[in-house]
Amino acid sequence: MNAAICFDFDGTIADERGKIHPADREILERRRDVLFIAASGRPLHSIKRGFEENGLFVGGPIPIPMVLQNGATNFNSGEEPWDRHFFDAAVQDELMRGIAGFPAVTFFMFTADLVYTLGPDGAGGGFVRRFALDTREYSPDFRDVPFTKFICFSDSDAELSRFSDSLEGVPVERYYSLPRVFEVNPRGIDKGTMSVALLRRMGIGGADIYAAGDAENDLPLFDMAKKSYAPAGSHESICRRADMVINTMERGLLRPIMDDIGIG
Repeated sequence: MNAAICFDFDGTIADERGKIHPADREILERRRDVLFIAASGRPLHSIKRGFEENGLFVGGPIPIPMVLQNGATNFNSGEEPWDRHFFDAAVQDELMRGIAGFPAVTFFMFTADLVYTLGPDGAGGGFVRRFALDTREYSPDFRDVPFTKFICFSDSDAELSRFSDSLEGVPVERYYSLPRVFEVNPRGIDKGTMSVALLRRMGIGGADIYAAGDAENDLPLFDMAKKSYAPAGSHESICRRADMVINTMERGLLRPIMDDIGIG
């Protein structure tokens, strides 16, 4: 079947505790006749830990393609690096100047392999632990390090909204991935665009995409999909955009999608 099932990780294939349904674990472990693509905001080291905590792909490379950091870092099967997308240097400089005006917000600046942190001491620690991030405290010595993605975390909705407004006119992609978690990527880099590019690279550019996600950063993937799916409990705006809402507590995420498209 000329199709790919693209799924987000947090809140989609994994629940709010980071747990993957046993049915989904079995499918990901055993089914190699279906093309699955993990499309996540996580970096590679984080998603590896997420899978391994669920007993998947332990001690070896992840065998499915991945569109990570919302498309800024991408991998073929077996974790073979495909491409990376960094902010233009002038745009990154503008972002770094801008975040100086938000001392109450914690910023996570991603490279291809590491995450630099900047913000109030201790703030965002739960976020780091939840997503098992390798972090280093940012200093001006790292000014020339090229970044692939920014995450902005705050307990204040107003501060995040104010930061979002400050980016009007800056050539970047921006969206919420979780409540009080705001993400910024290079212009033109998102899960949908890069999933399509990955399929072209694999020689199946005309493949149908079936997309599953739960947050605003998944909507570009929905835009590219023949059908889209949202787990029950996703934000109402995401459920409205999805073609089908799935109660993942019952049979997981993947089996209902596969049944719906006739490859169960």
